[in-house]
Amino acid sequence: MDFESKFDHRESGWRPDDAALQAVLADAGIAPQAVEWLPGGFSNANAKVTAADGGVFLLRLSGMSARAFGAETAALKRLRGIVPVQAVHFVRANHPALSRHVALLEYLPGVALCTVEDGMTPQEISSIGAQLGGMLARIHAVGFAQSGFFGEDFAMTAPFADFHAGWFGHMRACLENALLAERLTAREMEDLKAYAEASEPIIQSMAGQARLVHSDFNQKNILVEKRGGGWAVTGILDWEFCFSGAPLVDIGNFFRYAKEMSPHYAAAFVEAYAENGGRLPENWRDAARALDLLSMLSFLTQKEDRPKTRTTALAVLRETLYGD
Repeated sequence: MDFESKFDHRESGWRPDDAALQAVLADAGIAPQAVEWLPGGFSNANAKVTAADGGVFLLRLSGMSARAFGAETAALKRLRGIVPVQAVHFVRANHPALSRHVALLEYLPGVALCTVEDGMTPQEISSIGAQLGGMLARIHAVGFAQSGFFGEDFAMTAPFADFHAGWFGHMRACLENALLAERLTAREMEDLKAYAEASEPIIQSMAGQARLVHSDFNQKNILVEKRGGGWAVTGILDWEFCFSGAPLVDIGNFFRYAKEMSPHYAAAFVEAYAENGGRLPENWRDAARALDLLSMLSFLTQKEDRPKTRTTALAVLRETLYGD
């Protein structure tokens, strides 16, 4: 699946100057032998750093808020040994050399699932689906006292009254945003409001849920590697959007482009999710789709000119409202 055609980069091509880069690496205790800037990075700049002693690391320069940066490193530390995530070697928020947040992480082997899934056999897709279903269930097993956004060390910095209140409050704000009305037709606005109202009981049923949610769980953030004739998931990346809430958010994200995905993902994914303690309601597809719609409205109410992102969000919204 081609995510490059679906989303705009927030800061396409941004790189620090050499003096700032050297200062950051020195602060992290790394004498670099080579630095290779990596593609992707829709919200961050990432580089593969080979140290003089042969060590290989991932340097992550975050363009997100301090809260989101703290949440990401908290999740990586908590999930180490539970699912394949990067070890955290060095962290510094608002590094003076860059005025950005810096993390030196473990460099994991593999390639993004989105770049190789189209060439996989049905059996290989089922295997990946089963691995991901099991991993996501273990992620969702991490619980909190309440739902909301957290930061460093999982300190709850922006709690919700409950998940329903947080989700539907954001939904109402989007529906009242003037930019959304400009970007949708009058009929689409009417149908969207009706869909949101009809979906509220589904979201209300999730009011008390407060589980760790990745919130960007899709093929561009999943590393895989060919091993022993099959494919293995080697990393779950990019945790800057994680929060405490309803697990179905992640499932809606993963199956957002279901019509473009291999049909061999779903059964193995769902079975493994259940076998590893995850719980799905009978209407999980509809509920997950309703939850994912809020992400599309968030994209459509952004002031920045991001044409690819907007086109994608409109397509998903229309599929949700009018598709099969």
